[in-house]
Amino acid sequence: MKKCDCYRTIETFHHDYPYYGIVSTCNGTKEREECSCGGDRTKCNFYPDVREEANKELKRKLPTYKCLVIAFDNSQDDDTVLIVSKNDGKSIEILKTFYNEEALDIYKRLVV
Repeated sequence: MKKCDCYRTIETFHHDYPYYGIVSTCNGTKEREECSCGGDRTKCNFYPDVREEANKELKRKLPTYKCLVIAFDNSQDDDTVLIVSKNDGKSIEILKTFYNEEALDIYKRLVV
């Protein structure tokens, strides 16, 4: 994510101390107030709408992970089912269904 356009660091002289210091400021405020966001718009000190929009943008850019989903059911004595499916973050697609002995054999290999 790009830095906030209003974020600046300036070198200042503190008259109370004999040294120069670096101060972070927000040029988006009327008085160029000090801020601690570091240019990260998700941490904007002054504008909640800037934080909200930056968080939405960040969520849109997050990757969608695909995962394998395995469901096993042997609650009925004579029928054992193992379903293998994939989840792409939007929908679940069943890839293969196994029954009875084959389902139990695959389940045992997965669990061990």
